[in-house]
Amino acid sequence: MVRGVRGRWALVVVAGVFLVRGAGRLAAWDYTVPSFAVWGYPAWVAALVAALEILGAVLILATPRWRTGAGFLALAAGALVATHVVFADGWRAVASDVLPLAALAIAVGLRSRSRPRWRGPDPR
Repeated sequence: MVRGVRGRWALVVVAGVFLVRGAGRLAAWDYTVPSFAVWGYPAWVAALVAALEILGAVLILATPRWRTGAGFLALAAGALVATHVVFADGWRAVASDVLPLAALAIAVGLRSRSRPRWRGPDPR
């Protein structure tokens, strides 16, 4: 049970991080769109990334759909990491997206280990 509690709290913290990131992208829209335009992305890509971060953060807190939320967050953060690597933005830019992605991986690992595995029908 301890691992389950740790995994749940880890997902709550990660959801908070991604919720703030997504909301920050929308709140600073005048900064977000030009920063995505530098890489050649249109404004709708910035909106999609923000939506994936917010929706993923909400879904990760909804217990039955936490894996779907984790997938959305991994997609958003992974795409940003790939963009930073392709455009050689430097280690600080890459780290700004790798750290939340690593935290997500740890939280999902803790949460997945806490769930009992189905072993088939009871032989009795």
